[in-house]
Amino acid sequence: MAPGLALRPPGLLLLRSRRNAAAPRRPAAASAADSAAASAPQQRKNESAPRLLYDGIAFDMDGTLATAHIPFAEMRERTEIPAGDLFTVMESWEEPSASSDEEDNNDGNASSSSSTAPSSERVRRAMDVILEIEARAAATTEPMEGLAELLRLLERRNVRVAMVTRNTPRAVEAFFGRAFAAAGASDDAERARWRALFDPVITRHDRYVKPDRRLLLDVAERWGVQEMGRVLMVGDSLEDVEIGNACGAASCLIAGGGNEAPGAAPAAPPPGAVPTFAVRSLLELRDLLLASAPEVEEQQERTAADASVVRLGWALGSDAEEAAAAAAALDPRSAGAPAPGLPFVDWCARLGAFRRASVSFPRIAHAAGGFSKCDDTRDQPDRVLHVGCAEGALTKLLASSGLFCVGADSDVSAALRRGLAAVPFGSSSSSASSSSSSSARNLAVGDLEAAMRERGPFDSVLLLPPGGPLEALSAEAAREAARALRPGGSFACEVCSGKCTEGDYADVLTALDEAGLEVVEVGRVAGGGADGGGSGDVVLRVLARKG
Repeated sequence: MAPGLALRPPGLLLLRSRRNAAAPRRPAAASAADSAAASAPQQRKNESAPRLLYDGIAFDMDGTLATAHIPFAEMRERTEIPAGDLFTVMESWEEPSASSDEEDNNDGNASSSSSTAPSSERVRRAMDVILEIEARAAATTEPMEGLAELLRLLERRNVRVAMVTRNTPRAVEAFFGRAFAAAGASDDAERARWRALFDPVITRHDRYVKPDRRLLLDVAERWGVQEMGRVLMVGDSLEDVEIGNACGAASCLIAGGGNEAPGAAPAAPPPGAVPTFAVRSLLELRDLLLASAPEVEEQQERTAADASVVRLGWALGSDAEEAAAAAAALDPRSAGAPAPGLPFVDWCARLGAFRRASVSFPRIAHAAGGFSKCDDTRDQPDRVLHVGCAEGALTKLLASSGLFCVGADSDVSAALRRGLAAVPFGSSSSSASSSSSSSARNLAVGDLEAAMRERGPFDSVLLLPPGGPLEALSAEAAREAARALRPGGSFACEVCSGKCTEGDYADVLTALDEAGLEVVEVGRVAGGGADGGGSGDVVLRVLARKG
């Protein structure tokens, strides 16, 4: 471990600088080497230049590197998506069922044409609106203040740089064509070098799109960066923070970058979407990168009262089990923490509990284009029911990663406010549970009736209830989950089982057998899990298939 680094909380490496995070910052004084690089555009990179804390930085574009002129309020009104991630919401649109049409007509309250239109037509209309608004904004794109200073620093210090935007290739080229000259590039040679610095450049036309964490993992692999904790994701939206946190990278929020109008985002970030740290400008980010460089930190006197904190990500090293343990131990509302349940999802994926499409948003691509399409007609996303979705942190990541994911819980009001597809236990999906303050509870007979009727049957049911006691994996819960599955579908569950005696284990096997579920794999993990089980507890993971 490098000098000045301490492990606290588990999996997070902290570096403190002497500057006060609450006070406005001026750019830190550049080193002599950085000043020389700025004044000599033709100078080659100095391989011996002191390294920065991060080996690679991935940047969002709109609201991060470029001023955001996209009128999101207009976009939301015209696409009829008042809340939530636009693409995740669009991916969840489906053809209306005949039964739902009949119910609407019988009630005398037929749905509007926009809500009963086929999903493909709705998606095409929405994408047309998004393209129109994005094209207007691209024509007026301008660089964020501090872009030139930041790029010169990253170029000089040999930091790998990527752009990962959900905009189009045309918008990216408009940015490159206008921004560098406006940012103060000294000549054509420097502009060309800045353009080449961004490698790779990922847009929504590529295979993976934020917040699908396969995107950032793929970028790190292209770079040859082995430790995700030394990658930094910089952006101005929840999707930027969520993908960085989910990958184990550090995440930096450009506060007030302009991705959404003030007040559009939740007052407090949901679990898994709290940034590792935040800055107010690219100049402040440059300042922090210089101040937290390892050779600077060794010389600085640190005080708890006057310190800003820059962290490496929680996933350091290549040991998958250690990374999973670190993720499970983190409070999902702490800075830089991933959405709860990701280690369980990785376990499910390794065992084939569900099949992701080879692209992030296959249903949008099929309906309207503008996204990378699946390799062939057989490469389609599995339909996954996430039971115990709570606020939808994990449901959103699943829904953006090549799966069709629906959440279910006793109270899905928070998930619905995020625009996610979610169905409350035992009632209509058109409303939340009867009490917005109702707590999560174990699955009971009839709880998944609405989800089955409106979104089922499912290829996979994931049971990850908040709190996750062993009682959640009851015979009644297993039967209800099995009822929601198609024949051959997968049931996966994670519960915290205390000491997990042989009697407990036998009860689990009996419950699954009586529900017609054949056990494929049982895993036992010490501590952590859905509820962050205490010392000596055992997290029980079960994968079974419906006969």
